[in-house]
Amino acid sequence: GSEYEQLSGAINASFARTMNFAGTRPILVPLSGGLDSRLVLGKLVEHGYSPLHAFSYGPPNNPDAETARLVAERLGVQWRHVQTPTKRCRAFFDSDILKRYWDFSDGLCCTPNHQDLLPLITLTETGEVPEDSILVNGQSGDFITGGHIPDAFNTEATVNTNLLIEEIIAKHYGLWKNLMTSKNLLHARKKISACLDMPETPTDISATQAAALYELWEYKERQAKYVVNGQRIYDFLGMDWSLPLWDREFTTFWRDTKVSHKYKQSLYCTWLQQWNYRGIFTDIGYTITAWPRVASSILACVAIAMRLVTGRKRRDQIFRYLNYFDRFGDHYKIFGFHSFWKHAQNFRNPTSMYTKAWLEYHGVSLDSLVH
Repeated sequence: GSEYEQLSGAINASFARTMNFAGTRPILVPLSGGLDSRLVLGKLVEHGYSPLHAFSYGPPNNPDAETARLVAERLGVQWRHVQTPTKRCRAFFDSDILKRYWDFSDGLCCTPNHQDLLPLITLTETGEVPEDSILVNGQSGDFITGGHIPDAFNTEATVNTNLLIEEIIAKHYGLWKNLMTSKNLLHARKKISACLDMPETPTDISATQAAALYELWEYKERQAKYVVNGQRIYDFLGMDWSLPLWDREFTTFWRDTKVSHKYKQSLYCTWLQQWNYRGIFTDIGYTITAWPRVASSILACVAIAMRLVTGRKRRDQIFRYLNYFDRFGDHYKIFGFHSFWKHAQNFRNPTSMYTKAWLEYHGVSLDSLVH
């Protein structure tokens, strides 16, 4: 049949396996409001699975949670927004449970994934996680369906392997600017070449090969080690889980799909728009904003004015401090405002701060890694 029909078959088969595994136990879905979590919740509802619950987290009125609420309401699924006050976040950073999670989950090969650890602990402590629940999330659908393929690999006939490595470094390195030294970057380039069994001497390859190698590197080094390793949160809390978008049939379909159908998730987005169960992909918009929508609109005007007055560089430096209150604010609160303020101009995102803390827990300081 057509690729559309094959994709439909792969998706339905993966969810059938998830539901068969769950049996009649409650399924709990972390709902961000993005494409993948909408698909997960929509498919479970379409197939009549019950009991079914959803939850979101983050600062009050953050755009992810607001969108998730609308999706859950449209699908008729019970939804809960988990809030974690600043005091609770700070106490978590100093807690024994965080250190035990690190020991349990890192495997000494990657920074542990902390995405929904504190919200789930909070839900568990308040007795709001149904007994014997199965966690089902949408990791890592955006990668599998082609959403991470760089622009150059869809437009260029040939790609130099230097560009391939530069794209990998730009996307996946640089959690801390002070570590981006010439010596460290040279070491990273050698490791990337070795991982891809690629000669260190630059050479031209086809754009299709470049896209395949880019995805291979991310599959091995980020998705498997960090993103999917987030399931260790559920293992740590004694919960079963299923990953329908990491299902072998689903991933095999995308492995064999041509780059033009994967670039910018072209085929995937078309399929979702046509399936559009209960209008969840056409009636409910999704715009990622750093702050609640009203605040984002005001700050956008302020940003334009500041750029005219102070210049872009100074404007961006000032706005870095405002990130403490953005959609990732609950993660930043774990480390406290003083630590955030001290490092705001040097780190990329919350994972940077978690990595610093995890390294220090193992006796490694960031400064010792500057070569």
